[in-house]
Amino acid sequence: MKITEYFPDMELSCHCGCGLMPPRESVERLYALRIIIDIPLIISSAARCRKQNKISGGSIGSIHLPAEDRRGFSKDWGGCGYDIIANDNLKIQ
Repeated sequence: MKITEYFPDMELSCHCGCGLMPPRESVERLYALRIIIDIPLIISSAARCRKQNKISGGSIGSIHLPAEDRRGFSKDWGGCGYDIIANDNLKIQ
């Protein structure tokens, strides 16, 4: 996906290694947020498959899940949840 210098694919992809990535438009919004606030953002969790969501303790309707896995919940927002740590003491190099 490499659309920014701020968020490497490994930070955005599902932690189980399945390769699931968040939708490009949500990553673009995340990038815009990073530019606006001008503080490094560390993504502790982004896209999750059902298996990883269960391991992470996520809800069955978690916004981290792809739209098709959000049974009984809005399909409009699937796959674009981010758990973010903002740290203004970090320097981007």
